[in-house]
Amino acid sequence: AGHPPPRVAEFGAGMLNSVGLANPGAKAVRHERLPSIEAELPALHVFVSVAGHTVEEYLEVVRILDESVPPGPRLVIESPECFLDMESRNVSSAGSITFREVIGNYSLEGRGFLWDHSRSTLHISNDVRTVFVRARPGKESLPVRVRSDLFRYHGPSGTGTYQGRVHARQGEAFALDCTELSVLPEEGDDGMKRTLEATGGVRIRFGPQGREVTLEAESSRYHDRGGTPALLTLRGAPRWETKDHSGGGEAIDIAGLDDTPEVAVRGNARMTLPMPGREDEVLHLHSESYTLKASRVLFPGRVEARTREGDRTLASRRLEVVLDETRRGITRFLAEGGVEIERRRG
Repeated sequence: AGHPPPRVAEFGAGMLNSVGLANPGAKAVRHERLPSIEAELPALHVFVSVAGHTVEEYLEVVRILDESVPPGPRLVIESPECFLDMESRNVSSAGSITFREVIGNYSLEGRGFLWDHSRSTLHISNDVRTVFVRARPGKESLPVRVRSDLFRYHGPSGTGTYQGRVHARQGEAFALDCTELSVLPEEGDDGMKRTLEATGGVRIRFGPQGREVTLEAESSRYHDRGGTPALLTLRGAPRWETKDHSGGGEAIDIAGLDDTPEVAVRGNARMTLPMPGREDEVLHLHSESYTLKASRVLFPGRVEARTREGDRTLASRRLEVVLDETRRGITRFLAEGGVEIERRRG
């Protein structure tokens, strides 16, 4: 291998060369050199330098060297300087480290790292930054960017955890802040990680400008279910808020973040709405559960509604409310079953 001759040329000031990476070739290394190394030094970890002009050439050389490697993305790991402890086989450095997927869908970088060989764990201690592209059929694939103070990867479980000041963003329509974010090893058919768990002061914002929804909770779990809409669950005194409305409960489940989300609130479910025609007045609603999709709110069980001052109250076994987003009001308010209305006069 290497460049074909002529590869060396002399001239008055010296010599030019274009030898390339002279070697016997990937197949000769795989079938002649590697077997002898493995036989003489069975405990040795062998690292092979791979070169190519295209991504496909890199992948082809890797497949030749390791026939057990299936076709698919591979990682490139780069660090300007690192130290290997020959006794423990741990690798560490105070400098930078970068992981890049050959096909460009994923990268991770940071400063200061330790690879613990006996535990199969990687720790990165400063300025962690991750970028990955989430493919969505028929839609623009916006990169997801994650920043954090620390990162830990646990090889046996396949779990990656960001810690410290964690901030994740996808374009301008989604942002998440928390103190710990774990990427769980469940994978879909495309090999992408699909389950994320966030804990510690979780704050999420999603939706187009002017119609943003803000969520707050102690913990959340995001699960991309492949063919069905992704599901986001929030626990620990979760609450939601838009420009004109707000609510909360013991649990909040949101399906379909990418399209028209459906919000389900359960357990001591509360909601606050503006009163029609009364700009400074609000209506407080309380029930065991309700769902909100687009501009329609449905309370399927007993619900109580009252004004802020408590001068007017309503109770029923079912309530449907349709919101007017443009006029900040209510276009439909339908109470059914056991309706009770009370108005107190001051």
